[in-house]
Amino acid sequence: MTGVSVARDAQAQIIVAHLPWVELATVVAIAVIVGLQFGSAGAPLATLACAGVAYLVAVRVVAWAGQLAGITVPPDLEPVLVVLLLGVTTDYAVFSWPACADGWSKGRADAGGPARHGRPARRGRRGRPGRCDGRRGQANRGRGCAGSAGS
Repeated sequence: MTGVSVARDAQAQIIVAHLPWVELATVVAIAVIVGLQFGSAGAPLATLACAGVAYLVAVRVVAWAGQLAGITVPPDLEPVLVVLLLGVTTDYAVFSWPACADGWSKGRADAGGPARHGRPARRGRRGRPGRCDGRRGQANRGRGCAGSAGS
């Protein structure tokens, strides 16, 4: 037999047969790269856990959207979904976490994100991070925050 449908079926069988090995190699590569980048075992675990949760959610959303639209989701969509989710979560980890870690090491309240209430993060009198969150009272007393009793 020849034809487009026969070739597509053969291609789908090859993909399904080899996909677990490709996924395993990708997960190991991500774990090694993220682990070396951050020098920690927790960073790859967090990255892969995020990818796993994203996959579980995305598979159900795609199936639900296909059912809602009255179309059948093709089985060769799964490898594309896996690749996209692993790529997005890994990129997020590699490019976003260094900014957060830099902010945490400098004691910034915003930790790489926008400052709360549009104000820059402030530091306490002794160079330690202060709780300058706009609240008045005992929590901010003596920390050098605007509007607190100690400033």
